[in-house]
Amino acid sequence: MRDDVRIQVVMPFGVPVPPSPATSEAILARFAERGIEFVPDHRVAALDPATRDAVLDDEARLPTTCSSASRCTGHPRWSRPQA
Repeated sequence: MRDDVRIQVVMPFGVPVPPSPATSEAILARFAERGIEFVPDHRVAALDPATRDAVLDDEARLPTTCSSASRCTGHPRWSRPQA
C-alpha cells in the first residue's frame, strides 16, 4: 500500500528542527529513505474542498487522491459524508 501513497511534509522552516542541525539531518535522511518529500519554507494555507488540494501560502497546490476506498479525513471541510 505504501507504494501507492505520496507523502509530503510541509513546514514553515527550512529544516525540520531548526535549533538542531544533526536532528534535522537525521529526519531528512529518514524521509529520503522512505520516499517522503520535505517541502520547506511553506505552510498549508487552505484546503480546497472542490479539488481536495492542499493550497500552500504561495498558492502552489499539492493534489491528493481520495476514493471511496481511501477517504481524506481530518479537517471537517476535507471529509466526505459517509454513504
